Amino acid sequence: MNKSILLKIWVAIGMLSILLSYIISSYWYEAGVNIFFTTTFLSVCFVVFVVLPLGWLFLVSKSHTYVIRKGMNYSGFRFKPFYNLPKATWEITLHDGCKVETEGIQKIFGVGDINHHENSMRVGFRYIKSKDLFNIYLYGYKNGTPFENYLFSEQVNKKFKWTHDGWKGLGKYLFFYFEQDGSEGEGAPQEMRATVTKIS
Repeated sequence: MNKSILLKIWVAIGMLSILLSYIISSYWYEAGVNIFFTTTFLSVCFVVFVVLPLGWLFLVSKSHTYVIRKGMNYSGFRFKPFYNLPKATWEITLHDGCKVETEGIQKIFGVGDINHHENSMRVGFRYIKSKDLFNIYLYGYKNGTPFENYLFSEQVNKKFKWTHDGWKGLGKYLFFYFEQDGSEGEGAPQEMRATVTKIS
């Protein structure tokens, strides 16, 4: 059953129980109503103070458009750890704002060790202005040694797929990031957006 319907039914039961309390004069009815509202209150507290924070910490949205604001490097500060990540396929779209030509590869998404400069695997891009295309790369670190492999070229606003083979042990997700050439820490010259959707 739809969650919104369940919520409406729950609210209706609560309102009905309050109305009936004016008619029914019973110790057991009052106790039942108190239990109902206490349970509801504790459930809401559990969701707000336990489920949502843990979800924010550990879960990655199945589909999300990550945004790097003008002058920023990160699309938000996130720490999403995992343990023994299974193989997954992601569908990625680079939007118009990503049309910024750089020599360096710009990170879209990836996975790696907690120290991602030791071991990591990421999908990234370089925008080629003369062709109006994105060159897509698999890159990262293996035992502290950087590597990069050209995969293919893709048009702006066109979806492409990236599959990682999973990750053994403790690690973390790596998110959309931009940095100008030769200027460590210098952020995006314009707003940049990338949509990442898990499809399997």
